[in-house]
Amino acid sequence: MKKMSVKIGIIVIALVIMLSGFYLSHAYVYNSQEETNDSSLILADETFSINYKDGNYFETNYLGNKESLIRHLTITNVSTSSTYVSISLMDINKHNDKIEVKLVDKDGTIVYQDYLGNMDTEILKTKEIGIKETLTYDIVITNLGDDDTYGISANIIAYKEIRKKEQKTFKDIILETNEVKKDVEGDYLNNFTDSGLFMSEDDEGLAYVFRGDITNNYVSLNDMLFRILRINGDGTVRLISNNNVLTSAFRSKIDNEDYGNNALLSKSNALEKLNSWYSSNLSTIDNYIVNSKFCNENAYYLENIDGKFFNSYQRIINDNTPSLKCSGLVEESKVGLLSVDEARYSGTSINSTFEDYFLLNKEDSVGFYTLSGSQIVYNYNVVDNFSITTDGKLVADSKVTSNLGLKPVISLDKNVIVDGNGTLENPYKLASK
Repeated sequence: MKKMSVKIGIIVIALVIMLSGFYLSHAYVYNSQEETNDSSLILADETFSINYKDGNYFETNYLGNKESLIRHLTITNVSTSSTYVSISLMDINKHNDKIEVKLVDKDGTIVYQDYLGNMDTEILKTKEIGIKETLTYDIVITNLGDDDTYGISANIIAYKEIRKKEQKTFKDIILETNEVKKDVEGDYLNNFTDSGLFMSEDDEGLAYVFRGDITNNYVSLNDMLFRILRINGDGTVRLISNNNVLTSAFRSKIDNEDYGNNALLSKSNALEKLNSWYSSNLSTIDNYIVNSKFCNENAYYLENIDGKFFNSYQRIINDNTPSLKCSGLVEESKVGLLSVDEARYSGTSINSTFEDYFLLNKEDSVGFYTLSGSQIVYNYNVVDNFSITTDGKLVADSKVTSNLGLKPVISLDKNVIVDGNGTLENPYKLASK
């Protein structure tokens, strides 16, 4: 009987231990799931109660092609008067230029839609919110690039504005302070001294190009002077150095295995030097500068036993039909050179000099390269690029191994805010928001 009591006691103790372990393990799993799934963050003060239902940030190590991340938030005015609210994405870190951000309200209306840049970005600008009113939004980030992206993060900040704010972008200011001319063909190209801001199109949309004798397109960055070349179709602003910052060959030697490589920016010694210059002079404002799309010539319209002529030669020399839409190879980089098409649009001439051309600088002792190849001559083992002489003439026979000037080209983020008026005395400068 005593042995049976002992056995029963052992069995009871074992059951208690098993049940205790069962409940403990299930309690642990439940708490873990609750912590993982409930990332809601509610912030409140005397003005707003803000519910970041999925947290107040985006962060992922991987976002596949066409995949999206969504964050939901509500903003309630708990004060006794109407006020204004803005929403920004801040501290943006990404590795893909084709990340789209959308702000969608509770009715499904798209309030904001654009590609995400590098800078802090206001996706809701001073929206009025009434007493006890609640605004509901979804913020959607989508990878629209051709490839998967690895690593993206951004903080979401909703905040009070005292008054309605009309913050103008650099693009807005340029368009407001210049009369836009629309004739971009025919007489426009023949009358190369015609000056102003001209409308055209590039691969991203409407573009606006400065041309001729311009005195209000100066930009100062880190005490270095640039000129506005054009507004790109995506709203970024393309700049070119006011002077030659380097003198260099485009290529140190000719690649006889593949002659076409000699005219590619990515294969050039010029880009190596430009990248080094960029690191030394612009790395402190890298967040304001986006990757530019540079159009390389990599196809030929004519080939014979003597050599090859790039499509650019036919387009520029024979047909006089420059285009900002790339028919060659697009390469992306933080810094590069202007194309021959940009050179023609901005005022250089094939047959005449133009000493008032805004890209000329009397301090430059040599002309400067474009990134565009023109021709290959087999007999002399020569590859030529287009370049611009010191008196503003466009020439097609500059050997890529010759020492000419390099004028860096960069693009400022579309969300950049500037001070100044663009004159030499008061150039545009980066401003804090």
